Amino acid sequence: MSTPDGRRARGEGTRGELLDAVRRLVARDGVDAVTHRTVAAEAGVAKTSVAYHFATLDGLLAAALARQTDELLAAVPAVGADLHWLSGRLVEAFAADPDAVRAGYALYLLAGHRPALRASARGWVSLLTDLAAAHTTDPDRARAAVAVVDGWAVQCLVTGAEPDRDGLDRSLAVVLGT
Repeated sequence: MSTPDGRRARGEGTRGELLDAVRRLVARDGVDAVTHRTVAAEAGVAKTSVAYHFATLDGLLAAALARQTDELLAAVPAVGADLHWLSGRLVEAFAADPDAVRAGYALYLLAGHRPALRASARGWVSLLTDLAAAHTTDPDRARAAVAVVDGWAVQCLVTGAEPDRDGLDRSLAVVLGT
């Protein structure tokens, strides 16, 4: 049921703006730059608005990672997708919005220190594992494929190298034995 004055829609809009602000801050300045105050300033809202929507910093960061993971999940077809398609999609994501990739991996790695983010991080791992498992019956190979994708992405981010679809295709083929 929607409220007559649109408060729910405005609240969801504000929440989305806050999560966009987190993504921009993390991409530009790193995770340590994220506070209720900096997110409010980046989003152009009162600090109390951030605290209203996200009582804790971990809750804010977890929501930002969950949103990014949900966007990735929505962009990937059903399990069984062609690996060449997946490589292409990852390269396209880098090209379309490298800041989003940088922010996503920063939040993903933060899950190692902040348990509140782990459920969202597991969504990405599960997606990649399911995609890889469609191409091998060996669970070790499927896990290795996840490591290849994550390692490839992190290496592109830290070295500034251009994402290479053919190189990723070859690496996945090696670990999956295809």
